[in-house]
Amino acid sequence: MAGSAIYSPLKNGPEGPSFRLLTLHPAQESTDPLRCTVVEQALLQCDDYEALSYCWGDVTDKLPIYCNDQPFAATRSLETALRHLRHEDDDRCLWIDAVCINQDDVSERNIQVLLMRSIYRNASRVIVWLGKDEHDSQVVFPLCQRMYEEHSELYNEMDYAMLWGRDRDDRIKQKLEEHRLRMAGDGDSVEEPRDGDDMGSQPETDDDDNGNATDSGFHTFLRFLRRPWFQRCWVVQELCLAKEAFAMCGPRVMPWDIFFAGYYLCLLTSKNALTGRPEQIIRGNFLAATSLRLAMTRARDSTTNVDLPDLLGLLWPTRSLEATDPRDKVYSLLGLIPESEADAMRIMPDYAASIEECYLQAATKIIWQSKTLDILTTDRMKNPHLQLDLPTWVPNWSYLSSPAPVSILGVIESWLVDVESDPEPLSRQYRASGSASHCTPELIGTRILRLSGYILDSMAKMEAVLTVPQGDNEALAANMTSFRGASSFLTNLFTGLGSYFETLVKWEHLAMDKKYDPYLTGESAEEAFASTMSVGSIQDGPITLEQFETWRTTLRWPRKLMKLRYLGAHHLGAAYKIPLAALGMLTSKARGDRTFSTSTEFTLYRRLARTRMGYLTVVPAESCPGDPVALFEGCKTPLVLKERGNQWELVGPAYVHGVMQGEAWDDKRCVSIDLV
Repeated sequence: MAGSAIYSPLKNGPEGPSFRLLTLHPAQESTDPLRCTVVEQALLQCDDYEALSYCWGDVTDKLPIYCNDQPFAATRSLETALRHLRHEDDDRCLWIDAVCINQDDVSERNIQVLLMRSIYRNASRVIVWLGKDEHDSQVVFPLCQRMYEEHSELYNEMDYAMLWGRDRDDRIKQKLEEHRLRMAGDGDSVEEPRDGDDMGSQPETDDDDNGNATDSGFHTFLRFLRRPWFQRCWVVQELCLAKEAFAMCGPRVMPWDIFFAGYYLCLLTSKNALTGRPEQIIRGNFLAATSLRLAMTRARDSTTNVDLPDLLGLLWPTRSLEATDPRDKVYSLLGLIPESEADAMRIMPDYAASIEECYLQAATKIIWQSKTLDILTTDRMKNPHLQLDLPTWVPNWSYLSSPAPVSILGVIESWLVDVESDPEPLSRQYRASGSASHCTPELIGTRILRLSGYILDSMAKMEAVLTVPQGDNEALAANMTSFRGASSFLTNLFTGLGSYFETLVKWEHLAMDKKYDPYLTGESAEEAFASTMSVGSIQDGPITLEQFETWRTTLRWPRKLMKLRYLGAHHLGAAYKIPLAALGMLTSKARGDRTFSTSTEFTLYRRLARTRMGYLTVVPAESCPGDPVALFEGCKTPLVLKERGNQWELVGPAYVHGVMQGEAWDDKRCVSIDLV
């Protein structure tokens, strides 16, 4: 089907760079063919257009539209969006990447990608097309509207840090109670929850008598957020740069800010919304993109300086997102970094370069621009579907495993937190290299990174990787259609939970070894274990230890059952993990401390190890006994290495209790170490 016939080369005139706009012509009948006109315009002279943010969908599934009276093959996703966007009587002026950029012209793509910052920023508004109107959207859009109307004052008082803050439960409970009393004082009817109510038992109800989201409503929202748009990387830029943004699903349209507020309020008011892994809720682009949009709005409107993320700060939270072209994991974010940084880094989109060249260039530019080794604290990932020949110090941005470990540096980047309302951002300020917070590494050729540092210690003992099964109410419901499916699902779930509790007991045994009590820092073994399990994310003191002791009670019965097995009940085999899981879960529900349970998120999919000197450390899953731990100038955390001749491979970052604030740093020990 013809497509390139509608294009002629774009010209840069005296008014600046040019781009194309699409005029979508009206039709009385929704089934009429889609007809539009594509014309070249001077970018800086145009602001009366809307930009479309959407997911391309299956690029092999195409339907015809007509551009300049020529047939043009549009993906089914775009064709459906255009039918809903088309007016009955008036033209509609749009910018749509798949049509307004000649995708077959690599040179034009390189140039237009750089212009996207201006294209989306200049648009009168951005329409976010989320797909057809189906059951989930029929629940979610009205739910968002009701949540906002019911709790808008509450939403304006909340800050992002309340989602995962150390005292989040108390703060949320206090805010909700204040809001409830305020509503009652204003004369609104506020009904006390009835004893025995089970919000999850009303699957057709998405909010309760107090206007709070039910678990059913929140789970429907989570299903809605699995739509393809929320998994794509390009749309982050498209949303963040918008003057105004609107969510559109079939005929339903809603301001994006109300859409996000509705979700946020569901998180806060649904009884069990915050009981899962933060990684499960944060994964995807919704929270990161909208929070960045809010941060950019604060920066634009604020009279004081508001820190915005650099390129690395954008790559981390968007790592799980998808891109048809892996190079776009970098290029799609260039329009979001501060222009001064963009000018200094000079990363230019180049679709003729290989993926390896793209990622290598990004890594070196990030290191030289930041003068730190923060990028080396990125967890290493191998893409099973795409084999790339990268040095170990260059992150592979094309892939993030699911589930994945949460960055040791913190779940939430500092730019996601309103520092005026929360003076203690959740990202931790490690200083393993002491005052040597900056560095000037040397690049040998194109693949060897020469650093200044030294080997601190090496691994002596190590326990298994701590994993947790990925099971929730939705997954259970999906497997309840047959007895065999339900039985298999529950068996796997409980076996996985049994392995989780078994590993925790083994970790406890390693950490509480009397040989290392007191710990190297002078703390008790229990205090060191508490800090290590939370990778330093909870403040020291009696409250922390009390919380940790409460959390450890969840291991009481698993500990006893494991001892019974070691004393002779070997015939149970793996079957003993099912009662192990049940006992652990029952104790967890009754005595567990949620604050500490959330903090241990950082240890999942990692190992606990003891070094030869006696340090307790949380290390990457790929670590092995004997692997050295090194400190480097400009690196916030210790790094685990593997020796390769007279050079070293990077395994990943480590939390080593007792060295994270520079206690072991000695610049006199520094030598040159080459990473390959």
